[in-house]
Amino acid sequence: MAFLGKNLKILTPTTGGNAAVVAGARSCEVSIEGDQLEVSSPNDGQWRHYIAGRNGWSISVGYLMSVGTFPTEAQMVNTTVTIVVSDGTTMMQGTAIVKSWKATGNLGNLANGSFVFLGNGALSPVT
Repeated sequence: MAFLGKNLKILTPTTGGNAAVVAGARSCEVSIEGDQLEVSSPNDGQWRHYIAGRNGWSISVGYLMSVGTFPTEAQMVNTTVTIVVSDGTTMMQGTAIVKSWKATGNLGNLANGSFVFLGNGALSPVT
């Protein structure tokens, strides 16, 4: 499954009840992690034993910044957004908290921005 940056949409609720697209991405990294809980006892000897715990997900996004977006994007940290990501065939959707935002600019080059989103609940297929 290949996720394309152009297929990531970051949505935020609007006053009209519809979702508005906040940003599109140049690059997109989806990460799904699982916790492992140690269940070892002294009777297990020197080897640890684990069981599967809960899952979590995060998405890192890189994009080109446009003029005048700095204040709006900086204020998104700690807000809740809806993330929709697709590999061109399958769509996944989830709610996330904006964990961090960063702007990078080099003399003579276009400015880049990046977001890190921390999943809040499941990242589920959209039917």
